[in-house]
Amino acid sequence: MKVKSIVWKGLSVLLASIMLLSACAAPTPQVVIQTQVVTVKETQVVTVKETAEPQAAGIKPPVAYPAPNKLDVGGAEVKRLPIDQIVTYKALPAYKEPDWVAKLVADGKLPPVKDRLPKEPQVYLTSGMKDGIGVYGDLWRGFSACPTAGYNDLAGTTMGWFGIESYTSRYGALVKTGPLYRADQDIIPMPEIAKSWDW
Repeated sequence: MKVKSIVWKGLSVLLASIMLLSACAAPTPQVVIQTQVVTVKETQVVTVKETAEPQAAGIKPPVAYPAPNKLDVGGAEVKRLPIDQIVTYKALPAYKEPDWVAKLVADGKLPPVKDRLPKEPQVYLTSGMKDGIGVYGDLWRGFSACPTAGYNDLAGTTMGWFGIESYTSRYGALVKTGPLYRADQDIIPMPEIAKSWDW
């Protein structure tokens, strides 16, 4: 029993000594270098990733929108004509006016129509009209290529080009260019107050 106790104590001391020496021993240089290298590499990789991510984010390409709906305004092409086939200046053999205006003339409140017009008024020719002169007192149908908030001529709010205003004479300018989409050229303006000029 005494021998067993001595052997047991001896083994315990030996085991404790090995454990103590193992715990106190310095790590091998190879293990330390590998740990440091791995740590440095990991740090460098993380740093590269952090700086590279913001640079990778750039401007996104434009979003592809669907094509707009097809605008169908009748499908008829404009018949382009020389200006002298659209408008001219001449006196007409007779003039007509509505009954309520004729009553004002008969009552002496308004001069006759021939005295209210210039000697050679501006006349739009039927050759420049798609459907002719129409019926007196009927509807005038037109369209505008420009949106508007109302009709306040003094403030400059109008229908825009291609509407009734580009067809009629009411601005009082010397010439106008709005209706040139109907002419066969776009250099010489349409006559207005000035019916002729020299360059």
